[in-house]
Amino acid sequence: MGTPEDETFRDLLESLQFFGLEHLESEIYLMLLENGPATMSDLAAKLDVDRGRIYRAMDKLAELKIIKINNSKVRTCDAIPPEKALSSLISKKKEQVANLKKISKLISKELDVITRPNKEPDAPTFSLIEGRNSIYSRIGKLIQESKNPVYLVTTTDDFIRMFQTAIPEKISFATKNGVELRILVDSEEPILQDVITTEGFPEIRIGKLPSKSRIIVEKETQILMSGNIKPTTSLHENSETILHSSSQEMAENMFSLCDQLWKKTKHVVISQSKN
Repeated sequence: MGTPEDETFRDLLESLQFFGLEHLESEIYLMLLENGPATMSDLAAKLDVDRGRIYRAMDKLAELKIIKINNSKVRTCDAIPPEKALSSLISKKKEQVANLKKISKLISKELDVITRPNKEPDAPTFSLIEGRNSIYSRIGKLIQESKNPVYLVTTTDDFIRMFQTAIPEKISFATKNGVELRILVDSEEPILQDVITTEGFPEIRIGKLPSKSRIIVEKETQILMSGNIKPTTSLHENSETILHSSSQEMAENMFSLCDQLWKKTKHVVISQSKN
């Protein structure tokens, strides 16, 4: 297993913390992912942690649905595959956001009563956008109105589908206005060759994504984040949703995650036929 001295291991530990895992929980998941099923005693010995802490961490990881526990005679546990595990963590975050919105409606009036009259900074907003057409429209709006650096992280299929919308024009508009925009997709397709030769179009890189999802984040400002993208090609896929938030903390955390993903990517190389 990787050690705390390994740069890749440290990066993975830090990345998993963006999804709400504590240091020990991240270590356990990485160990199971790399070495396969293990008993609680094995984990306690290898991580040099008392079994009580291991049991508490395992219960939380099982509740988050990123490990599975075999409650047979010898209690063992195993890691859920990364794509499914990260999707589960994102879904959990979305549930938490939905619950917070419900609670906020219940207590907002009571909070207003005890609030001092001095004007306070606006609270972060959270909203869910449904339907692929509406999602693409909101992505284009974020890009066009951005003032700070922006990451657009998505699958290649999703990025290609965006060329049926106004998003490419919004990207060109933002770039011409001096906005630093970085595009990260998961595989190279012929259309990317055409895009990178377009004058003024921002840099595109290829890299491994945490999951088949979208992250569009403006530094320290706002974020759009969805779960797994449906494989359908239609612009009228109405079952997709995306979370929009003006939370500065969320934007900072996800921007840092995108920074780490960006460092591990490669440039799209222009083929000889394009020279």
